[in-house]
Amino acid sequence: NSTLPIIGNGDLHQPYQIVKRLQKTNCKALMIARGCLRNPFIFLESKLAENETKISYLMKDIDDLSEIVTKQGRELEKLTKQVSFLMQKENERDDLSGIVLGDKPPHW
Repeated sequence: NSTLPIIGNGDLHQPYQIVKRLQKTNCKALMIARGCLRNPFIFLESKLAENETKISYLMKDIDDLSEIVTKQGRELEKLTKQVSFLMQKENERDDLSGIVLGDKPPHW
């Protein structure tokens, strides 16, 4: 890592090459000569390619988060059923103990 800004140079003819070079080298700027003579829209296209890359990463993150939330939702549903079952059993136990101890009349 240098405190001086590094400027990359050489053989950039496609927008994806610009994006990759910036990501890989951490350069502050790139010099593009023949690439922009052949394709004057290479700068705009490279910005679009960079945004598409960011969007694809974001979409992957959203998919991953969605999967996590779905799994947690299933686990929460299981836990809710277990708590409900245990509460029902606790109520049945309380009813039975009241009948056995004579505190409550049987309700059958």
